[in-house]
Amino acid sequence: MNRSGSHSPFNDDTIEAAAASWLAQREEGFTPEQESGFLRWRLVDPRHAAAIDRLEETIGLLGQLPELAGDARFTNIEADRPASPGAARSGGRRRGWLPYVAGLAAALALGFVAWQGGWWPGGVVRQEVATSTDGYQRVQLPDSSIAQLNASTQLRIQFSPRERRVALTGGEAHFNVAKDAARPFVVEAHGVRVRAVGTAFNVRLVDGAVDVLVTEGVVRIERDGAPEPLVLAANERTSVPTDADRAGEPAVEKVRPEAIRAELAWQEPRFVFVEATLAEVVEEFNARNRVQLQLADPELGSRVVGGTFRHDDVATFVRMLENGGDVTAERVGESRIVLHRVH
Repeated sequence: MNRSGSHSPFNDDTIEAAAASWLAQREEGFTPEQESGFLRWRLVDPRHAAAIDRLEETIGLLGQLPELAGDARFTNIEADRPASPGAARSGGRRRGWLPYVAGLAAALALGFVAWQGGWWPGGVVRQEVATSTDGYQRVQLPDSSIAQLNASTQLRIQFSPRERRVALTGGEAHFNVAKDAARPFVVEAHGVRVRAVGTAFNVRLVDGAVDVLVTEGVVRIERDGAPEPLVLAANERTSVPTDADRAGEPAVEKVRPEAIRAELAWQEPRFVFVEATLAEVVEEFNARNRVQLQLADPELGSRVVGGTFRHDDVATFVRMLENGGDVTAERVGESRIVLHRVH
């Protein structure tokens, strides 16, 4: 989805307020209509899901602050939050924070996220992130920027008071950069530097080149030995040679929105299940797909599963269950799959 360059991922007060309202309604108890509306709202824009995740994480972090531990308003906040809907749920539901959600959203908009990410102005934060050969990871950076890592990707992150720098040493990553004119955001890959203030772009390492695709805003690309930087705008891409002997200015190509969506399909929303029960996972898949899963044996619902799956990829999830050897799948027509326990 192409968004206006006037929006950074987390600084839209309207989205923060809507996220707070949805969480307040969920705390009181969703009706089936409200739950469907919430799921639609969360999926329509990546910033919506990000705002929900961010607010939930902050509520948990507030519950860990010593100065709030004795405050009756926060004593029942649950600090540990599942990685995603359907992930292991334990303990009671959060209570006591309902009247303060709007205030928390405002605090986030004013910069509480800097504390959440562990980055204080004047300090330095270093972090390394990597994905497996079939992995995917969404990482919130210390400044509230978001990095999405494709499979076989490695990032080295170093944020200082003067600059936000990320080294891509392998693979492919997409960055939604929070605006901060005082601290440029620089992604470096094999001698190529992609510099931005507040924008969104994709960087991919290929043989002998660094591919850059801008999905929002403008970036400046610098490379070792090049006299002038190359400026790239939204819906433009280029491939910058990493071989110093390959002379010439990299070509800039216009990219149609549908081609961008196809190229970045690996970013599509995913479930991340951590020690979730099969019943919970089935419920999550069924809420988002025409093909419905059904448990033939109620005891099968307590089986613990884990993994990362695209929201619409029911087939891969079912194959994983079958490969485990204790579940068989019966396909009934085009829209129902019945899961049986192997005796």
